[in-house]
Amino acid sequence: MNWLELVGGYAIEQEDRAAIAAASVDPVYASTGDIPERVDPRRSKLYTDGWIRVENQGSIGSCQGNSLSECLEYCHVVAGGDIIQLSRMYAYLRSQQFDNIRTDSGSTLSGGTKAAKDGICLESIAPYPRSYPGWGFITQAMKDAAIYKLGSLTEIKKAEDVRSFIGSGIGIVHIGIAWNSSMTPDSRGCITSWRSGGGGHAVVFAGYVPDADVGVKSSAGWWALLKNSWGTNWGLQGWAYVDPRCIDQMLQHQWTVMVGRSDMVSPNPRPVPIDFTKRSLFG
Repeated sequence: MNWLELVGGYAIEQEDRAAIAAASVDPVYASTGDIPERVDPRRSKLYTDGWIRVENQGSIGSCQGNSLSECLEYCHVVAGGDIIQLSRMYAYLRSQQFDNIRTDSGSTLSGGTKAAKDGICLESIAPYPRSYPGWGFITQAMKDAAIYKLGSLTEIKKAEDVRSFIGSGIGIVHIGIAWNSSMTPDSRGCITSWRSGGGGHAVVFAGYVPDADVGVKSSAGWWALLKNSWGTNWGLQGWAYVDPRCIDQMLQHQWTVMVGRSDMVSPNPRPVPIDFTKRSLFG
């Protein structure tokens, strides 16, 4: 399959980067020695039970809505909540409403930020359709049930911020970038470099692992865990390993938007009962 045909759901040219910067809050990160060696949701029984499961957006340009709903699902569980499945289509369309985009041409992370602050409803209330339904899909009942929200966002400035943000238990990292063949994982699931060009696509970094887990040496001793929304046939069952050098290449481009999303208004290292001093949060 030509995966690049699915690119375009992140409205990269309509992104309000100034609004993202204005909304960004500075987190307090755990010290390097207290950050676990790995944070790998795939190792958790929660994942086996359906937490942040790999979805397929199909032919709809809903990648930002898919990845935004995953941000809320991730933060809800890390904050001590139950596994939830949020409506990807509601997240997409509500983001579009804040972006004022009325056709199936994607949405932005800034629109998604407003949607997450406003609230997202459960998938059972607004199930994902086969084709783009338009704004009329959203009902008052869905809005009334949109009780799941995020508290803050933090601009990611460098690759190490990804590991610090996730390893401190603060939340998950949401990405909007120009996507091209450089983002195609190799046979081991690795993405080692990025180049500009291509349409917009939004995904998440939901964890990180040491080189030993991948069996390939990275530029910094660890790999970020990228989770896509193109089903399990992409990458390693929907996942890929991204070299920190590749993340820094993304961040050097003016159109890249990368934010940490958290349930906390003032992001701080997650306190007990979750012990982040262990070698692995989910191992």
